[in-house]
Amino acid sequence: MATGSSRERHVIVFDFDWSLINENSDYWIIKQLGKELVPQFKKLCSSLHFTDAMDEAMKLLFDKGVKKEDFERAFAKVPFFQEMQEGVREMSKQGHSLYILSDANTFFIKTILSSYGLSSHFKHVFSNKGEFDEKGRLRVSYFHTQPHGCGICPTNLCKGKVMKEILSSEGISLSERKGGRRIVYVGDGGNDVCPSRLLGSSDVVMARKGYRLSKCLAEQPPAAKIELWGDGKEALGHFKTHVLSQTKKPTAEISSVVTLQAMKNYSFLVCGQHPTLVGALRSCLKKDSKEAEAVVSTLKKKLRNTLGEAGICPNGAASSKIERPLTIGISLGYVSRDIITQTRHNEDVIVCFIMDPLDIDCKQLTFICTDSVSKISATHINKLLYKLQLP
Repeated sequence: MATGSSRERHVIVFDFDWSLINENSDYWIIKQLGKELVPQFKKLCSSLHFTDAMDEAMKLLFDKGVKKEDFERAFAKVPFFQEMQEGVREMSKQGHSLYILSDANTFFIKTILSSYGLSSHFKHVFSNKGEFDEKGRLRVSYFHTQPHGCGICPTNLCKGKVMKEILSSEGISLSERKGGRRIVYVGDGGNDVCPSRLLGSSDVVMARKGYRLSKCLAEQPPAAKIELWGDGKEALGHFKTHVLSQTKKPTAEISSVVTLQAMKNYSFLVCGQHPTLVGALRSCLKKDSKEAEAVVSTLKKKLRNTLGEAGICPNGAASSKIERPLTIGISLGYVSRDIITQTRHNEDVIVCFIMDPLDIDCKQLTFICTDSVSKISATHINKLLYKLQLP
């Protein structure tokens, strides 16, 4: 678990190819729009600086008739881990500062971000310039137009220099840091070594497994903590540990708790509609099986239908039907604050069946209505019970 105040807003800087997305956008787009041009592109790469080779490759695509719209359609399908997208959205939602620092180009990156609805989550994209000229040809040019003085990075882009500029804009001084805001760098390649070595002991480098960055850092470890990841699930796990865990995920506010004491013959709610359910629930306490899952699934369906019939709607108005599906959580055991907080925050109604630990007998039923649904009032509960009582 990460340390630090939940109010801290951290800085997360992403490389793009094989880091934010699960592909190399440069090679990928050429394969998609001009597969027959790949051999020529490889020859260009062997004789030119890579950025210059990309600029020439874009001319080859232009001569082939490829237009801006073709790039946009193709990039909408680029491989992108769902968990990585989830991490970006959640970190942005919690107020952390997200940047992209990449040796690709601004057109590729911004087009992909737009395709996946992620543009607004990043404060800035630092990359080689990608823009269309008056003829409609995509031109790719260096980020740094003047020598940057770094002996490690390629001439077109020193990520370490840009990283310093990012941190300066965030009010973070590398020489005067005393804990506080964390810097997380996500990368994979050799050009990610320079910015990684700037980070301190409270920071994190998320290096992709098996790629050059992880190998370089293994040989000469930086001051920052190294976290390896191979897929979106592992990356999201690191975000939860080092960034998202700093800000607690909001749990639903409890707007109403109504406890219904057991009546004669268990004549309340689902027991009236589904008499065999109580016995099945008892068995759920004894074993964890597919049968138990089926029982809980049946219970949720019954509750959803019953609440709709009783006129308990998300907007609090009496109605013959629910305007949107209710999400119902089930807890078997004693009602406690732990049960409430552990239930997923997006559930509308939590129903807790209270079981006597001695005779495993159903004693009472508790409705907990969360803030995503208007209060379940005593009037609603009485109406619900009246409709369901046994003869």
